[in-house]
Amino acid sequence: MSIEELHVKNVYNNIATDFSNTRYRPWSCVEKFLDNIPSNSIIGDIGCGNGKNMVYRNDCINYGCDFSN
Repeated sequence: MSIEELHVKNVYNNIATDFSNTRYRPWSCVEKFLDNIPSNSIIGDIGCGNGKNMVYRNDCINYGCDFSN
């Protein structure tokens, strides 16, 4: 097991449910950033967690990935 898996991935996997339940909408600074993206843009969210930022703009194509469950 790598150091990253031990100290990052496993931690996020252990707190995933509580983390997701308490993060249900984008932060206002993220909304401000996303508000300036043109319609029909392709948005990549690397480390998207539960994907809360990806549902903010339904007029764009959103791709997300996260290495945690």
